[in-house]
Amino acid sequence: GTNSRWLAARGFDVTGVDFSSFALAQADGPVSYRVGDLTQLDLPDNSFDAVFCIGVLMHIPQVGRALGELVRVARPGGWLIIAETNC
Repeated sequence: GTNSRWLAARGFDVTGVDFSSFALAQADGPVSYRVGDLTQLDLPDNSFDAVFCIGVLMHIPQVGRALGELVRVARPGGWLIIAETNC
């Protein structure tokens, strides 16, 4: 939730998704958190101006499917920002 809180503190409307309800229970701040599977997001098509995925894809066996979901929920002309700090 660190990046989510940082964005929310700067005025962005943030929805955070994690597969772990335990991890989300530790998160706080003015963010809408929800449990979800990155390979099958329960979010509408074209619903976000920007999608951030930080330090996650390296843990997903079906990385192509996850990328497809990230693209699906981003609005046309929106941003998809991916960062992997460990390889």
